[in-house]
Amino acid sequence: MSRCASIFSAILTLALVGCTQEEPPEQCCTVAGVVKMCEQGVTPDVTVSAIMASGTVLEPTTDEIISLHQACGDASVIEAFRGPDALAAAAAEAVEEAKEEEAEPEKLPLLSLRVSQGSRGIEVFNTSGQPYTGLYMSANGAYSYRLPVALAPGDGDYIRLGSFKNNNGIKLDKSIGVKTLYIRADQGEYSKRF
Repeated sequence: MSRCASIFSAILTLALVGCTQEEPPEQCCTVAGVVKMCEQGVTPDVTVSAIMASGTVLEPTTDEIISLHQACGDASVIEAFRGPDALAAAAAEAVEEAKEEEAEPEKLPLLSLRVSQGSRGIEVFNTSGQPYTGLYMSANGAYSYRLPVALAPGDGDYIRLGSFKNNNGIKLDKSIGVKTLYIRADQGEYSKRF
């Protein structure tokens, strides 16, 4: 038997500590047995595998759920008692929640700025009543610049085109100029096409 198989066999034997030999397999893992496994340090994934292998399906009581949560600290152990359908439903629900979080990007408020382009740079003027901090600017989707100071209300800044650099450190050539500008600050975002 390979070393990997021996280790797996030992882990599975430890996982079945809460199960008795005399009981039929479908009654093997009890809530008390699973609590004991978790208290002895058996990992949740091994515990879930033991429950699933035993075929035990039950709806834990409130006290049993509390005991399982305190001992195991993992919802998948509780869901495993409800059977493979409940485990699959919980996994599918987690995937859907993750997709929803991904699909709904954070919508930031619009910054109140006046932006103009000259032959050598971009002028950004704060027309709001609040300072803008953490300003990051992206020109043409490939060149970026981070304003090192806050932009105070009623204040402006002139950023030379050569201050915008791509990932390779190459400066934005003034002959190209800025076609699109995206600005993101801690307070919101702004975009403009020239």
